[in-house]
Amino acid sequence: RDQIQAHLELLQQEEERRRYTLLEAEKELRVLEKLEEKQYKQWEMDQLAADQKQIDEWAALRGKQNQDQR
Repeated sequence: RDQIQAHLELLQQEEERRRYTLLEAEKELRVLEKLEEKQYKQWEMDQLAADQKQIDEWAALRGKQNQDQR
């Protein structure tokens, strides 16, 4: 009976250890998902800024060409 109780306690400790490990992994996953989302938003903003820069450069070049033709 004592042996069964000791084994049961070991199993409960292992269950608690695994539960803790799972919770820590889930926390880390949430952190990584937030980081991925933040990095994606930054990439998206960088892309929009680069696109706008190209549009501005094209408009400036086009404006200069129009002036040169006059």
